[in-house]
Amino acid sequence: MLTLTHISFFVYVIYLTLVLRYIGEIPQSLSETYYFLGSKRYPSADWQDNFDRLIASLFTLAMWAMAFTLLPAMLDVTPENLQFLVFLALAGICFVGAAPEFKQKYEGRVHTVSAWFAAVFGLSWAMFAAKGYIPLAASLTFSLAAGFATATLKRSLTFWMELVAFNTVFISLMSMM
Repeated sequence: MLTLTHISFFVYVIYLTLVLRYIGEIPQSLSETYYFLGSKRYPSADWQDNFDRLIASLFTLAMWAMAFTLLPAMLDVTPENLQFLVFLALAGICFVGAAPEFKQKYEGRVHTVSAWFAAVFGLSWAMFAAKGYIPLAASLTFSLAAGFATATLKRSLTFWMELVAFNTVFISLMSMM
């Protein structure tokens, strides 16, 4: 049976696969894919027209789809005293999607704080609610190995650490189901 967790995971994998194939390289961060999608003249954020913004909004759509489909499953398996971690982590992801232009002064602040909220509270949820030490170790090992294999670990460290956070949450959640 296809659950919301699986749908969220598929959105994550499909977004990553399509955007990495489209841009043809490992970005410095997952959020940077917003700019790659919106303007082929990267790194300038000169939007050609509204169509560029529409394509770039796939980043926002992917973040929201992942967060909203994870919410019921994570709440369902999380003890009541730790459910605040779920809300803070997923709210962080929603705000990252809502404020994707991290190179702008004010929107960038919202984006950065939200990204930290998502990562810290998502990993905290995995550690305390899901006992996610093994998923964290597996995800960290995989991401570091992939970074070394593609020779992008140093340049794209933020990207690889974001994958560690997302993968840890997904693996932890799926292990609890």
